[in-house]
Amino acid sequence: MESPFFRLLGGILVEPIPTWKGRPDEMPVPRLIACDVDGTLLSLGQTQLNPSTIELIKRLREAGIVFAPASGRQRPSLRRLFTPVSNSLPAVAENGTIVTVDDEVIFRATMERALGDEIICAILARDECEALVSGVEVSYLQPKTPEFTELLRDAIKYKIVLVDDATAIPEPYSKIAVYHPDAETEQKYWQQRFGSRCTVAVSGITWIDLMPLGISKATGLKALCTHLGIDPADCLALGDADNDIEMLDFAGDSVAMEHGSAQAKAHAKRTARTADDVFRQILAELDA
Repeated sequence: MESPFFRLLGGILVEPIPTWKGRPDEMPVPRLIACDVDGTLLSLGQTQLNPSTIELIKRLREAGIVFAPASGRQRPSLRRLFTPVSNSLPAVAENGTIVTVDDEVIFRATMERALGDEIICAILARDECEALVSGVEVSYLQPKTPEFTELLRDAIKYKIVLVDDATAIPEPYSKIAVYHPDAETEQKYWQQRFGSRCTVAVSGITWIDLMPLGISKATGLKALCTHLGIDPADCLALGDADNDIEMLDFAGDSVAMEHGSAQAKAHAKRTARTADDVFRQILAELDA
């Protein structure tokens, strides 16, 4: 069988606990888990954590393991999503440009203003594209359509500020996102135009994130590890998409979701069906 750990129901052996492929027995339990959110913890269209996921994360934290979401989402969105777990989870937000511990910003990367202005104007001038500019606590938008505002405010539930001129916001740019119906195809245009001056990463089906050059989730995770005094070798990273690749490479151990991108799976040390399966395996090892 795949795993020595089994579920018991009324004292009867019912099925093996799912495990990820390729994990060597001598690999230690991680001190820190950095976990992507959309596509890893949440499936497409899901807006809240499953109760089982909440319980598993709580148990990992009770066992002394630091759990940190690592996402392209804004800080307030992560705070709202993970409130059932804790009000003060450390987090790598905005694809690594903002890192918080105990709700305090310990790292922030910002884009050179002239470059950011150029990117915003290019997004607003391009058909089918909308721009979302990230600050620390809010995201700014100069929407072309009311549907884009409704998507962010009502569906995604972002904390947003509408502006007449997105290049005139009162704080530095942390990240600038392009919204497009087909991000995978559209990414090629933005990579060709700005890839030599900033990091360009697909972040889901409809989002392309542009960050300061060299910034990624790995940058944010490195800042978090340094702040907490945790060796990257003691980290486990979980992800499913190309914007997780640097983080998967950086952490001592890494798991990509089986449904994830080919690139993410190529950079991970192993794969798993779900993040919950990985969490259960870690807890089973702790209880063994």
